[in-house]
Order: sequence, then structure tokens, then C-alpha cells
Amino acid sequence: MKLQIFYILLVCWIIPLQSFSQQDFNHFQTLVAHGTIPDDFTKTTSEKILEDKGTRTGDLSTTQERVFLEGIHQNIDQLLHSGSVIYGDEISVYVQAVAANLLKDEPELLAQLRFYTIKSNETNALSTDQGIIFVTTGLISQLTSEAQLAYILSHEIAHYTEKHVIETFDWKNQNKYEQNRIEKLSAHSKDHEFEADKLALKRYHAAGYSDQEIISTFDVLMYSYLPFDEVELPKSYYSTDRMYIPESLFATKKYPVKAEEDYDDDRSSHPNIKKRKDAALEALSNYSDWGKVVNSLGESKFVYIRNLARFESLRTDIIDANFGQALYSIFLLEREFPQSVYIKRMKAQAWLGLTQFKAENMESKTMPGSSDYEGESAAMYFFLKKLNDNAVFTLAIRNVYDLQKQLPEDEVITGVMDRLLETVAGNDQFNITKYTKKNFHECAELVKLKADTLEKADTLKTKEQKSKYDKIKTKKTIGVDGFDSTKFYFYGLSDVMLDSAFIVKFNEISKRVKAEKEEKINWSKLPAKERYELEKANRKEGIDPLAMSLDKYILVQPSVTYYGRKGINRELSAKYLEGLYTVMEETSSELGIDQTTIDHQSLTNHGTVAFNERNTLYSMLEQTAHYEGVEIYPIDHDALKEIEQHYGTSNILFTAVEHYYDPEISGAFVLGSMVLFPTLPFTLFGYIPAKLLNGHHSEITVLVLNATNGKLSKSSQTDMRNKPLKHYLGAHYYQVLGSLQQAPKQ
Repeated sequence: MKLQIFYILLVCWIIPLQSFSQQDFNHFQTLVAHGTIPDDFTKTTSEKILEDKGTRTGDLSTTQERVFLEGIHQNIDQLLHSGSVIYGDEISVYVQAVAANLLKDEPELLAQLRFYTIKSNETNALSTDQGIIFVTTGLISQLTSEAQLAYILSHEIAHYTEKHVIETFDWKNQNKYEQNRIEKLSAHSKDHEFEADKLALKRYHAAGYSDQEIISTFDVLMYSYLPFDEVELPKSYYSTDRMYIPESLFATKKYPVKAEEDYDDDRSSHPNIKKRKDAALEALSNYSDWGKVVNSLGESKFVYIRNLARFESLRTDIIDANFGQALYSIFLLEREFPQSVYIKRMKAQAWLGLTQFKAENMESKTMPGSSDYEGESAAMYFFLKKLNDNAVFTLAIRNVYDLQKQLPEDEVITGVMDRLLETVAGNDQFNITKYTKKNFHECAELVKLKADTLEKADTLKTKEQKSKYDKIKTKKTIGVDGFDSTKFYFYGLSDVMLDSAFIVKFNEISKRVKAEKEEKINWSKLPAKERYELEKANRKEGIDPLAMSLDKYILVQPSVTYYGRKGINRELSAKYLEGLYTVMEETSSELGIDQTTIDHQSLTNHGTVAFNERNTLYSMLEQTAHYEGVEIYPIDHDALKEIEQHYGTSNILFTAVEHYYDPEISGAFVLGSMVLFPTLPFTLFGYIPAKLLNGHHSEITVLVLNATNGKLSKSSQTDMRNKPLKHYLGAHYYQVLGSLQQAPKQ
């Protein structure tokens, strides 16, 4: 009776969380955390280790338990605070409801588990020894039924109940000196996978789910590296009345899917799909009276949740600079949601990113290589890879211009267009004067008419009467008036060239960009000595390259990583981080700069609001990192705008300190001193002690990002030859923040 009452209370707790107002996919907003922030996110790593000490040791020694708890909690907390994990959102609540159905007869077990969503396009689910089960949006986007999710969750629950994480850790410790330990570890892990599959089947069957969905779950896992659907990309998708594209740029063959069930798994931690399927089929015969449940919460609910994950996948692809995959996913989604503003924004972002990477000769990083082409998405990758610089620039302008015409008041698409024009205006390959005011078909028709006229006139001449120049003209591949069908892109913006407002904006941006580019070129041409003298003169005149009139900023979760001989020293890292906090607060106060901090402590004080804000800021930093120096247009424009309005500043400051010890003693120098004996005392009592004393390196990085436009405002990176002691950090940050505070001089 007590367990039944507990289950009723638990269900009553779950149901209110499901009372979301469903998202309108035409105005989709990225998923964020909801509700009260769980302890998993507010407790420190040290607190968690202390609480777990002695509770789940298995056969581990005291030392092994400490190593296990430190390692597992540090890794989990790193994930929890990565900016990609959310709680209380619609997907997490749905996953928890499916788990509640699986565990309706085990309420105490259900109470031990927490379910969180990871915004990642990897297809994965994982459980921890602490009772956390993570499910990725990538996994949800690939499923075809709730039952498949139920089987995967049941598998992860089995890993938790059987303490597989601890067993694997214990096995590693016992066998670390044996030969072939990789193979033995894989075999041990494979046993865990088979055991988890077997136990998963038991709970799955008891919950009344259909046996027909089990084998298809393994198919989902096998093909999950492909996009979430397989639909042929028609040539007409890009080759339209306004934008003619030659047939030669489209793939003429199909790319088969290469995945195999019975792949070699000798060095893999998991058994291959065929072995898992065969084992599942054998285990199925042990059960009778299978249920018929496929979607216990309703098919429409499942499809809605899956669409949430698929829409979320676009944002993840843009952050990760996977523009080819993003464009194929956009093609899939806009068939069902043609009016979605969110999809249109993502499309604009994808074309901007592709253009920026193309301009920097990095487009190969934005999509798979030709050897990895598989399935229907390969046609998209093939097409994008065949485009030259001008073709990419033209298609980007074509697409974003059309989107802007549909949504003229949309700030994101307008901002993307401005950034796009900045990119092409600064590229030597792009010349707007080469674009015609007639489209390809109109120009081709004019050429045909003129060619027909010339041909009729030419027939009046006999073969003997033709001059050498007449004969040359007949062999030219370029028609009259310079029309060249191979340069199709110059005819793809005919209506854009007639738009006076567009031309005026482009000319304004072009003038500014070219002036900035010329200034950089002139600077780079100066001899090193002359550049040094100019920099020296600028410093003398008080011109500081970091100056930006900083008077207010948001400090986001600063970090200190102190590396010892055995890796990261957690205690010293925490100690020096505390000093860094004090330094930042005191220095900002002394300089009169308003500092607001969003960090782990903010989560305790301000809960979910601060958590979502930090996730948004982390996503901006992650996008910046993936773009490798290319100026991003922030994917979370609206959320960043809200943060800016909330705190009254667009300046987002990230800082990190990494310490390591490397005395950099030259072995060759020491050996030479031993050979040249008279220099040995100098080496022993001068060179080596000096190197040992100066072996500490504290690399300090400061980045200031602009939340409004995503641009990197200022950056500073310094190698300080000391430990990250408070007084050293204080001197450094006083200098950096003081420079940032200065007004830039013209």
C-alpha cells in the first residue's frame, strides 16, 4: 500500500510538469530548462564526492573509491554545466513519463532516477552510477515510436541497477598490467551490454510494449549517423526560375548506405548490432502474451516531441558549423513547416556560415568528405562541394534576400544579411558589377536571337569568302555580349540588382569593409621594425589596442585549471579559483567597472533563470570556438538580447587560467656543460636553478564578446611565469581591465 501511495504521488508530481503550452513550430524557440533547479546542478563536486563516500564501493579499496568518485563526479559535472544539458523541458518530462510507465511496479527505483536532455546531434543515451539518465535530442530525432525509447531507457536503467559503471572501473584496476587488456575490457563491456539488453527486455515486456518495436530499435541505432529522414533532393530545390544551375553541378549517381550489422567488434566496447539483434531475438522466445503498446502517451504526442528534437538539431548544427547537414535537415523540415520563421532563420544562418567558411577556404570543415557520402543527403553535400566561391556567394545572397523579402522586419535575417554583405564585400572574388539585371533565361534568349540573326547574315557569305576572324568567332564558347553559360551565377541576382535599397546598402558596407581591409594590408606591409616603432609610439600616446570604454560587463563562470604531475589538481584549482573571484571583484570595484557574475553560485541564488542565461552564454562561446576566428552571428539572438536588456550591457567576459609546470631544461645544454667541464658549475648553480624557478606557467585568457552581434570585441592572452597567486593575478587583471576601460583614441 505504501508503495502504491508513493507511486500516485509521483505521478501527480509528473503530470503538472507536462502542462506546457505546446510550441508553435512556425515560431519555435530553443528548449530551455523549467521548474526548480535540481540538486545535481547546484551542489559542488566536492559536496557530491563527500556524500557518496562509502555508499557504493563494491570491491573497491578506499583509494580506488576516492579515484572513482572524483573521476565520475568531475566528468558528470563537466557535462551538467557544459551549457548543453537541460531539465524540466518537454523532452525530459516526456522521457520521465515513459520511464514511469516502465517502472510502474518499481516506484522506489523510479524515485532514484533523474532524467535530463542533452542538446546534441549524437544519437546516444547514458546512465550514471548516481542515477542520472541522459538522453540526447539526436536520439529522440531518430526514433519512430515511444516503444523504441522505452527499450533504450530500460537498457540504461539496467546499467544503473547492475552497477556496471563500478564493475567496469574495478575490472580496469585489477587488469591494468595484463596484456591484451583492451580486448578483455571490450569483452567485459560486451557482457554488460548483453546483460542490459536482457534485463531491458524483461521490463519492456512487463510494461506492455509491442515486441514488433524491439528489432527496429537496433536499426535506429545502426543508421543513426545519417540524417533523421531519407528524402531525395530534387534539382529544382536550388535550380529555379530565378536561379538557373547547370546539370553538371548535381550528382548523377546514388550513394549507397554503407552501414553493416555484422561489423568487426573485436576492439569495440560494444557488441555489433547483429549480435545484439540475435541475442534479443533468442530472448524474445522466453516471453509470451506480448502487449500491443507502441505509443502509450499517444502518437501525436510522440511526433510532437520528436519534432522538438528535430528543430533543435538545426541549432546544434549551426553551432557546430555543420552547414551541409543543417541545409539538408532544413530541406526535410520545411516540407511540413513551410511558414516556420525559425527554419527560415536557420537557413539564413547556414548560408551565412557556409559563405564565411568558403571565403576563408575552410568549407571542407562544414560537411563530410566525398568518401563519407551516404544516402540521400549526399546529393546536398555533392552540390555544395561543386560550387566555386562566386556560386556560393550568389546562392547565399539569393536565399537570404528572398527570406528577407518574406520577413522584412525580422532582426535576425536582417542582421545575417548585413554580415553576409560584409563577408562578400571583403572578398576579392566577388565583384557586384559583373552581375546582370536580366536572369539567365532572358540573357540566353537574347543570345539565341542575336545568334540566329548573325547566322542568317553569315549564310550570305560563301565558305571561301569567310575571313580568319569570321572562322574564329564561330568557334568561341562565349556567345555575343559576353554571355557565358558556365558563369551561371552572374545571372542569378537580376531582381536584386534592380533593388536600389540593396545596392545602396551594399555600397555603404563595401566602402567601410574595403577601407578596413586596406588599413590592415598597409599595416602588414610595414617592416617589423617600423611596426614595433609605431606600436611603441601608440603606447606612448596612450593608444591601447584593448581600449573599448568598458564600464559594465557580465563575467561568465571563470575557471582555473591547475595541472599537477598526475593531471588536474582539483584542490589547488579550487583554491586559486577562489582567489581569481576575489581579484575580479576587487579590481572591477577599484576601477569603477560594474561587474555581474553568472556562475555556479548564481544557480543557487537565482535558480533556473540564471541556469538558462549561463547556457545561452556558453552556447555563444561554443559557437565562437567552432568558427575558428570567423565572426559568428549569434544563434541565440533573441535570448542574448533579453540578457542584454536584463543586465544593461552587451559585454560578455570569459576568462580562464591554466597552470602547468615546465622548467624547459635543455638536456643538450647540460650534456654540453659536462663535456666542457669548466662550464658545469655555472650550469649546476645558475642555469638549472633559474630554469626550475621560472618553470611555472600561468596562461591567462580574457575574451570580451558582444552579445548583440556575436563579434569578438577584445581578447588578451598572456603567459605569466608564476603560479596563479592572488597578487600576480591582481596585477595582471588590473592592467587588462584598466586597458579595456580606456576610451579608444582615433
